[in-house]
Amino acid sequence: MVLRRLTRALGLGARKVGAPEDARGSLVLESQDDDDGDDSGLVVLAGGDRVRQKVSVHHVTNNIYYSAPVRVSKISDDKEYIWIELDEKAIDAQKLHEEYQAQGEDDWEKHKQMFPPGVSVDNVGNIFVAAVLSTPKGSAAGAGGGTPSLNKPRRISGDDVMASFKAPERPAAPELKHKTAESIEITWPHVLGLVDYYEVQYLTARRHCDKCLQAQAEARGLCCDTCASLGHQEGSTAKRGATSWETLGNVSADHRHYTLENVYCGLPYHFRVRAHNTVDWGPFSEPNQDPIETLPEPPSAPEAPKAQRTMVRTDRILLQWVPPRCNGRPVLGYEVVGGQLNAETVDTVYQGADTHVLLKDLAKGTQLHFKVRARNEMGMGPFGEYGTFRTLAQDQAQEGKGNVVGEFVPDWAQVFDSASQQEAFINVLTEKLVFERPAAMDGPVDPVVEFKKKRFRFNRELLRDAPKGAAQVLRFNIDRENLLWDSFHQFMSVSDYAQLRKRIKVDYVGQEGIDAGGLSKDWFLEISRVIFSPKTGLFTRLGEGNALDIRVSAPGPARPDESQNTVDQVDQLFHFVGRFLGKAIYDRQLVDVQLSKTLFKQLFGKPVDVEDLRETDPTLVKSLEWMLENDIDGILFEEFCVTADPPPGSASQEKVIIDLVSGGRNIEVSNENKAEYVDKMIQWRAVESCKRQIEAIQYGLYEMIPFELLSSIDFELNELEMLWNGLPFIDVQQIRNTCRYQGGIDTNSPIAHWFWKFFKCLETDDQAKLLRFATGTSKVPVDGMEPPFNLTYNDQLDPEALPKAHTCFNQLVLPPYATEDMMADKLRFAMDNADGFLLG
Repeated sequence: MVLRRLTRALGLGARKVGAPEDARGSLVLESQDDDDGDDSGLVVLAGGDRVRQKVSVHHVTNNIYYSAPVRVSKISDDKEYIWIELDEKAIDAQKLHEEYQAQGEDDWEKHKQMFPPGVSVDNVGNIFVAAVLSTPKGSAAGAGGGTPSLNKPRRISGDDVMASFKAPERPAAPELKHKTAESIEITWPHVLGLVDYYEVQYLTARRHCDKCLQAQAEARGLCCDTCASLGHQEGSTAKRGATSWETLGNVSADHRHYTLENVYCGLPYHFRVRAHNTVDWGPFSEPNQDPIETLPEPPSAPEAPKAQRTMVRTDRILLQWVPPRCNGRPVLGYEVVGGQLNAETVDTVYQGADTHVLLKDLAKGTQLHFKVRARNEMGMGPFGEYGTFRTLAQDQAQEGKGNVVGEFVPDWAQVFDSASQQEAFINVLTEKLVFERPAAMDGPVDPVVEFKKKRFRFNRELLRDAPKGAAQVLRFNIDRENLLWDSFHQFMSVSDYAQLRKRIKVDYVGQEGIDAGGLSKDWFLEISRVIFSPKTGLFTRLGEGNALDIRVSAPGPARPDESQNTVDQVDQLFHFVGRFLGKAIYDRQLVDVQLSKTLFKQLFGKPVDVEDLRETDPTLVKSLEWMLENDIDGILFEEFCVTADPPPGSASQEKVIIDLVSGGRNIEVSNENKAEYVDKMIQWRAVESCKRQIEAIQYGLYEMIPFELLSSIDFELNELEMLWNGLPFIDVQQIRNTCRYQGGIDTNSPIAHWFWKFFKCLETDDQAKLLRFATGTSKVPVDGMEPPFNLTYNDQLDPEALPKAHTCFNQLVLPPYATEDMMADKLRFAMDNADGFLLG
């Protein structure tokens, strides 16, 4: 009886089972009744498990023959089997293939080739599918259009079929099958339940914090502190890495193995899998107990070595380089080779563990080049590219004394000491190494010493794996008339982090010029001015100052099709704002943004108090303070709620009521609960009223700048502002001190004297305009301009021509003006009409 109910539940009672043919010889029909005689007409084998037999027959007829008419018989070989095959007579009788006949008999023949010639089932429900003869796609069987191929026969266990009526069980943990320096192949055992595919997920086995990186590296011998720190950043790199479980993909049930490629050499990974069948997903396996790592190999090629301009002297150069990826084993040392640029051979000039070397006893005015390679216990890695340098023909300055223009040239440079694993400072003349920043390093006045130290660590980690080379650029084609929306669509269409890290290059539609750096500087400055302009509808200016705050219920800018922005579209615009701000920091570009203290704190996860709100909404704070200090019963009639503008894109423009607590609109404010009301109002105005916008900005910002990195550096608010805006002032004398001259002039030439006098006498806003015309930005970087400001005299130009600017070189070219007044007039015209000027 149980067998009959299961058979009917599976639909076997509705099957068309044909009679055997005498021509088959050993085929014999055997109908066996169940205990009560209700299963007549079903073919089962004596002995074995009758339920498993019938369930397997059901699976074959419905899933292998797709419910086509079949003939079920019994066949005897060494043992008895149930035999299942297409019943072609039943097909002809029912005219089931008319739709194929309309296309021709050959099409029907090809369709039948999808089915196996026969399937057998043994007495415990194991299924044996005969080989299928398949014809290549596009060829006709027997027409010479292709050679048919014979697919392998396959076996389906009865256990698999019986387990397929529920979700698959938990798989065993994945195991390593094969690995290389940049790939890991895993495998796992078969799971019962007629699994159709598996989902594979992975997780990076994260390292510890910076304080224990070196200890862990020494204990495990896996990775140096440089690469161990990737545990905080692996998800934000072009290589494979995830700090939470991420899906790699689905794998067919026939394969049961997966290869993770393009992974960090030596970084440990965990894997887990789960199985899927027609019922549902099964649970994930336990992760592999021991992390799986790729094979170690020699270190990658380092970047070309660099030298700070002030560290290049007449007879010596301080070279520095960034540690390369160690590829699974700590970097043990470096080799630096090089010499004169045109020499036939190169010499080894350094072997050691530091990432800097002071080269001495060099010839004056000589062009040199050097390259670096690293080694670990796996061997020596490849050389990086050459860095090219030229020693000075004569000393430009002495420390603290300066030359004719008063330039300050420090003898100290910041380096990383491998022995102590900390930042240090080396004197380029005496080679003395100290760990406290020397006062002489920053000259007579430097108000941002601590910020420079923090930013040095920040950039060292942030730009460790930044793409290098001329091809590693993200190119934008922007119409100035549609600056915001062109920029928004092109920037937000990039989803791959590897692409986002590439340096932006800008081409303005219809404007002559090649972006060698100047157009990009201009784009960052212009976009910042547009998105933070109150006219754009995202931010509002507070009081009479320049500080900006998020506009509650911000409508956003007018769309090109003149439609209103929806809430989601406004969120996307704030996401764009965050990504733009993060990209400005990543590309070390200056922008023009003056955020309120409250907004800065919210973006970087710092708590907001009433004093912060005083800047944002002084009227509200004053009212709340009065409420706390006075009797309000019978005087003020407020409830625990606020009235706000409707969300962007709402059909109704009526105000909406927002409860500060559950049911707040029905709770009156009194002397007893006014303190709670004030707390709730401050929380709503400072945080809740713009929570969606803040989260959207944070999402974009942290796409470019890892939150963990920003938190570990612990920038002050004014320091974060300097990351974006540069110095809060323009020091004309400092610019003059580092200026370079070309065209046969120097600081004592009349036209140079005119220019510096004109620049210094300008109002602050006009100084910013002139700076923007000459350099592409109205801001001064914290470290000064790089390359330094360049004043060039060109006597081949028309004496009445406008000055020219090559912003990528921070170069201003002056024609041979006859008088100081003429020069001033031409400069004023140029800087007042800088938009769309020819940039180099």
